[in-house]
Amino acid sequence: MQPSKKSPSKLRIFYGWYILAGCFFLLFFQSGARHSFGVMFKPMIAQLGWDRASISLAFFLNMTIFALTLTVAGRFYDRYGPKWVIFISTLFLSTGYVCISFIDTLWEFHIYYGIVAAIGVGGASVSLVAALTSKWFEKRRGLAISLAVSGNCIGQFALVPLFTIFVIKYDWRVSYFLIGLIILVVNTILAFAVIKGDPHDFGLKPRGHADQYDISPTTAGNLLAWFGLMSMGGILVAGPLSDLIGNKIPVALTFLLRIFLFLLILKYQNLISFYAFAIAFGFTFLITAPLTATLLGRLFGFGHVGLLSGFTTTVHHFGGGFWAFMGGLVFDRTGSYQMIFICSAILALIAFICTMFIKEKRHLVGCLKSLYFSFESV
Repeated sequence: MQPSKKSPSKLRIFYGWYILAGCFFLLFFQSGARHSFGVMFKPMIAQLGWDRASISLAFFLNMTIFALTLTVAGRFYDRYGPKWVIFISTLFLSTGYVCISFIDTLWEFHIYYGIVAAIGVGGASVSLVAALTSKWFEKRRGLAISLAVSGNCIGQFALVPLFTIFVIKYDWRVSYFLIGLIILVVNTILAFAVIKGDPHDFGLKPRGHADQYDISPTTAGNLLAWFGLMSMGGILVAGPLSDLIGNKIPVALTFLLRIFLFLLILKYQNLISFYAFAIAFGFTFLITAPLTATLLGRLFGFGHVGLLSGFTTTVHHFGGGFWAFMGGLVFDRTGSYQMIFICSAILALIAFICTMFIKEKRHLVGCLKSLYFSFESV
């Protein structure tokens, strides 16, 4: 055994950057796989004759199981390290997706997507990737975590259009099968060839993982779990509410609530305020997703809603990835997220004011037709 040969001091590139890259690609493919559900939704309905509520129930089950597995995965990660947690989770996720390609009944979809695949997603979640990355960086830790977590946004942005092409050209069954195989191969390679749980594997002596507010990894996992679960609740409320009172008011209330939540977290930093923030902000997190599509449809007609929603989503994820990067950058420079929360509160206020000026009625679509046909000709 010659640890000196593996010492990072002999390497030109600090091994933490390999960890960061590995975590980025873990989330990149995990995110693409998770959000492929939206691409498969209509083709599955058309071929299998299921109603939307039945398939959406599987999504609700998936989100619930995923949220519940985060704490368990976090405990296994602390005890056994990330390698086996990632690999075993990958087996669940890949098995679930491959099995979906052979299903014929609704209960099979609920089991393979709602339960099996959901268990697999929890093993390479944002919280665990952030915890893993944080162990490898002392200086610019916030920036490193932001870069790793950005794989989650970029994966959705890059892979969902690719999966859409696969579904159109081949079939949703073939697409699910290929996604399962790709995840299995990529994650297995990353887990055994790249990911290392502790810098001590290379003889490093980093500082312990500092937590600014004495929040344990398990508690942080619980906060994220509740965040994810409540985000599903927000979706379930937003749709029916928009049918009753339109889209403008729910969107405006969402931004108004976020203003108060940002002010809350600026004033109080304790366990109660963190739980309140996670639950309430989680509830608002995905509300604008269904409301934006329906609002665009009511403003400009549903004939172009795919193009408009695609453009809006592109801007959304670009902004989300950029703001995550800025959060890490500001923290590294100041040692606090205070400025980011202040700016977020201001931006939420601007969004609230802009929303109140929306006239929820049909607009002229002459320029949109030109834009649509320009995309059609590409």
